[in-house]
Amino acid sequence: AMLTSVRCSIQFERRCIVLYAPESASLAHLRRMLVEASNVPFRVEGAADILFVCNGFCMSDDDVIKDIGSGSDLSILAVRICRGGSCLGFVSQRIHAQQIQELSGDKEFWQNKAKELESQLQSTRREVEQIHALAVNEISQDRDHWKRKANEFSLEKLVLQRRLRSIDADSVNGGTDVDDGLHQVLSGILDKFRALSDREAVERVFLSHSELSGTKPVVAREDAFAAALRELGLDLGADAAREHFARMDLDGEGGLGLEAFRRALGLVSTPAAQWAASLPLAPLLGRLLAFKAGNNDPLRQVSGLSAREVDVVADAFARGARELLSKHLALLAESLALMDAQAADRAAGGGGGGGGGGCGKFSTFKMSAGTVDGFHSGLVDRIGLPRPEVEKAMTEEHCALAGHDERFTTGNYGVTTWPSKEFAITLDPSKCPDSDRLNMEKTKVVRELRRAEELKETSEVAKEAGLSLHEVRAVILYTGPMFVVYNAILRRFPETDYRRFTGNGVNLYATTISVLVSAVVKIARVMRLPAGLQLFRGTGGAMELPESFLKPDAQGREGYMEYGFLSTTANRDIAIEYSGV
Repeated sequence: AMLTSVRCSIQFERRCIVLYAPESASLAHLRRMLVEASNVPFRVEGAADILFVCNGFCMSDDDVIKDIGSGSDLSILAVRICRGGSCLGFVSQRIHAQQIQELSGDKEFWQNKAKELESQLQSTRREVEQIHALAVNEISQDRDHWKRKANEFSLEKLVLQRRLRSIDADSVNGGTDVDDGLHQVLSGILDKFRALSDREAVERVFLSHSELSGTKPVVAREDAFAAALRELGLDLGADAAREHFARMDLDGEGGLGLEAFRRALGLVSTPAAQWAASLPLAPLLGRLLAFKAGNNDPLRQVSGLSAREVDVVADAFARGARELLSKHLALLAESLALMDAQAADRAAGGGGGGGGGGCGKFSTFKMSAGTVDGFHSGLVDRIGLPRPEVEKAMTEEHCALAGHDERFTTGNYGVTTWPSKEFAITLDPSKCPDSDRLNMEKTKVVRELRRAEELKETSEVAKEAGLSLHEVRAVILYTGPMFVVYNAILRRFPETDYRRFTGNGVNLYATTISVLVSAVVKIARVMRLPAGLQLFRGTGGAMELPESFLKPDAQGREGYMEYGFLSTTANRDIAIEYSGV
């Protein structure tokens, strides 16, 4: 009632009481207000601040303490305001030690609250990232689905176009006459094919083209060998026949006996035969025969097919083979058309591919590959010995030695990075930018990172193979962008990339690569691969295979030695993406 009579207002905040007295309030009234404010039943518990504002009056510290008692837990801040409303200054301020402690407690409370909110924010951000990644993956899967559908429709279009061209050609040339001539040619080929499995027929051809070497008949000349092959329906051409003859003359005596001649026939392979071998004709026939084969001695049951059943299976096989042949011929025609376009672009100097001088889109280059001799020379001959201080050596190779800060861009996902950055990401995956986790189109998360320590303890492969922490880190580095650096060093190609690590000092990552080889060997020992698994590798449409892949060496061996780590996939579509087609 007293406060109301002097028209004073009270405003409550968290731990503060604000008193305002108009000019008409007397000094006695103001003193009573302080005493009343210190005893109001609804004030906050514990220490409180009273901000006492008056117009034209000023109370000293002593007055305040005398009026409310020196033992009070109130701290007083009196402010004098003149009639003009401008602040003349603080008259007094008393802060008790108890209040300082409570304020400190409040500070810790809000600091903990801030940490809690920050933790919630981080958790929410991770949830949002996961939701975004799932959404991106779903969109990518839909995109891949419709891309496959588009490819299927495109293939069906190619098949139909091929059939239409065939029909048009038949109508121009006279379909019946063409069919009759083709049947005669194919009948002759079929007869010669039967002869290859007839041992007596093969021996007759051999003897007709052989000559005596001592007491033993041999096919002694390359031209005689080529003629014998033609008689059996295997026309390789002069050059291929000569190479095959040299390859099969294992003892180097310049001639093939009967058994060597038989082996040579079995190993003859024309480009058309090699392409046909890639068609799933055998699996198709196996599926058709499965109607007869049960679980109990299936081959014995299949061997009991009646003549009528053989005819039905053969008719079904012919229909399936026709569909497969049409589909794969269309694909072959499409691939050859692309090769022709690449050849035309190269002939024009690569002008359509983004740069002249043979550096365009379809420019070709020779594969950097070795031979059997290079394989036997070993890794040390290629990059040198690893250092015994593995952790220190791997750190220096990525963070201190030549090329550690050289930027490079991966060809698969378009990530631009450098060795020291990738090594830091291996130690702390949170340092990997979100943009470095996406594919080339930035539509799909393709890079999932985990700490090496976690993988070593949780990965079944790592545990079963007994990988060390250094080996796990090497695998993480290689399966990320660093494969570009390691393979460039091993292959010494591209030459510009290789020079980055050999120009200003030499850094061939000998320790890291040796640790990686050790990891691969350990993993290979425990890896489970199903029998018959086909693996694919896209070598790049603009890359030319080395000469050793096509021509045998002195020991009759063909092929090449890959200096780098050879990546393969069981997914044919992924290999095609890497092939550049």
